[in-house]
Parts: sequence; structure tokens; C-alpha cells
Amino acid sequence: MQHTNLEKTYLHLQFQRKHTHEYHQLQLAKLFRLTDQVKNTLDYVYAHIHPDDQANIDVKRRYYLQGKTEMYEVVFRFRDADQEWKWYKGKGKILDRDDDNGPINMVGKLADITERKLAEEQIRKDEKQIRASEKRWRSLIEQERTL
Repeated sequence: MQHTNLEKTYLHLQFQRKHTHEYHQLQLAKLFRLTDQVKNTLDYVYAHIHPDDQANIDVKRRYYLQGKTEMYEVVFRFRDADQEWKWYKGKGKILDRDDDNGPINMVGKLADITERKLAEEQIRKDEKQIRASEKRWRSLIEQERTL
């Protein structure tokens, strides 16, 4: 189910191990703007995740599967069809497990947060520039006082 008001940035996912993933593959391909069919393998997904984000994703997945966290939540960069890095936030929760405690049914959402991350970066740059300017002005004022 995709929400129309955020059609390009938000995707609700529900996975059931016993059912096909074709619908979700097509939705993920659309969200990630990939031209190839999305393969339902960790290797394929990891090949598109930024190398600096992979270890964090592994740790969070392992903690979640071990029951150390209530919800699986990650922020990561993903290389799209134009070979550009986009930021995504994913949240998920296992609803049902099999007799061996393996996940059967999981729901979650995935959102494109690239614009937010770019805005945050711009704010950091602006704040740094403002602090440098303030430091220069304070220095000038102090120099003026000592004359």
C-alpha cells in the first residue's frame, strides 16, 4: 500500500515468507528508481547500500532479530538508477514467527529522507559560517576595546 500524498517518498511494506515478493519488488524498484528488477536477496540490496552504512544496518538487524530492540529502525544511503546516493529511513516489526523463532510476517515502512538530510547539512554549514562570522566580529570588538 503506497500513500498517494507522499507517493515518491513513502512505502508501506508487508512481507510474508510464504507469499511472493513480486509486488514489493516492483514497489521497491519504483521507490529506489531502479530500472532492473529488484532481486529479493541481501547481496543485491547491500550492493546498493553505501559501504559506510552497511555495518550499522547489520548491527541493528542482528540486535532486532535477537530481541534486543522492539522495532527495527535504520537510516541509510542507497545508490539509485542515476548512481546518486539517496537517504532512506526504514522501520519494521516482526509480527509472527515460526516454531524455530524465524520471522514469518513483518510490516514496516520505508521513506526517502534525502531532502531532509540535505536541509540538515545546509543548516550545519550555515551554522558553521555564522559561528565563524561571530568569532571575527567578537575579535574586532575586543581589538577595538584595547585601542
